[in-house]
Amino acid sequence: MKKTAKKTAAKKTAGKTVAKKAVAKKAVAKKAAAKKTAAKKTAAKKTAAKKTAAKKTAAKKTAAKKTAAKKTVARKTAAKKAAPAKAVAKKTAAKKAAAKKAAPARAATKKAVVKEAAAKKSVAKTAAKKAAAKTAAKTAATVAAPAKSARKRAAAKTPADAAVVAEDGTTTAVAEAPAKRARGRAAAEGSGLAAAEARPKGSKSRATKANEPEAAAAVAGEGAADASAVAPPTRRAARKRGAKSIKKLRKKLLRDDDEIRARRRELLRRKKLRAKRRAMRERMAVRPSPPLEETDPLGAYLRGDMVPCPVGCGGFSEVVRIATKESGAGEIWFECLSCAQRKEFEVPAPTAEETAQVRQALEEGREPGCVRHGDRHVALRRRGANWVCPACGVQYE
Repeated sequence: MKKTAKKTAAKKTAGKTVAKKAVAKKAVAKKAAAKKTAAKKTAAKKTAAKKTAAKKTAAKKTAAKKTAAKKTVARKTAAKKAAPAKAVAKKTAAKKAAAKKAAPARAATKKAVVKEAAAKKSVAKTAAKKAAAKTAAKTAATVAAPAKSARKRAAAKTPADAAVVAEDGTTTAVAEAPAKRARGRAAAEGSGLAAAEARPKGSKSRATKANEPEAAAAVAGEGAADASAVAPPTRRAARKRGAKSIKKLRKKLLRDDDEIRARRRELLRRKKLRAKRRAMRERMAVRPSPPLEETDPLGAYLRGDMVPCPVGCGGFSEVVRIATKESGAGEIWFECLSCAQRKEFEVPAPTAEETAQVRQALEEGREPGCVRHGDRHVALRRRGANWVCPACGVQYE
């Protein structure tokens, strides 16, 4: 009996030692697991800090680039805006200089035109005076010709012939009338008086009237009228003509200036339209998208943080699908809420140690949790003979 009691006591003590050893092993395993988790946490924190620092530096660089681009665009726009004004100022200055240079030439041309008009007037006046003098001399010669011829005849006649002429003066007057008329017609043709020389050959009355002083005065008046008709215009008419020519020149110059101004206005309007269209094109141009960022959506999801865009557009994502593969690995699909891009991520299958930890927790009566989520406790769900994580799809056998 004593031997059996001793054996049972020895067995109990051996079982206690085995239990103590198991507890010690468990404690050591727990400490190792805690160390591993702590190391993982510190590594994750370091990586997160590095990523945040990299993001901050990238954001600073992008902001600096954007500000530099905005400054360059503002400088270019300011230069483009100032360019038309500068060009207009240069053109106006050049026009003013050209006008100043051309002013003496214009004044000289005007003076030359006035001088030419005055010279023409003087030439016309001298020609008129000469013509008037010629016509006056011719009329005087025509008027004095009959008297001279009568004197010559009277001097050539004898006293007897004179008495006969006195007795019958009418016959001599009638006889001499055709000769006088012929001489007067020849003189009128020589002087160029067409109105006076066109008298009919007819009656005695006109022939006799031509010998009288009244007829002579009438002939002189007709010659003077013809001379006045042929005479050149007066000073007033010449001045009027010169003033008209100067006015025409002024009008032409003003018309030319108006046309030049209208062309300049049209050119300025076209330049402004081109500048507006260019600015509209620059504003409406398609700008390039910002550079994509390198993200870790799976790590953020397993840690329980906000999930970034799987492509890297800068937005946030949501979980669309969670599945389990045949190998026991999990399958997660993320979709970006900004750019609507989807991407699949695979969660690695559990190792033998991880499955042993889950079994140990079950044997101890505790609720098993997924190892992939770190400090977060995500309870596993029973699926047949296996346990599956509802958050990542990893299957523990």
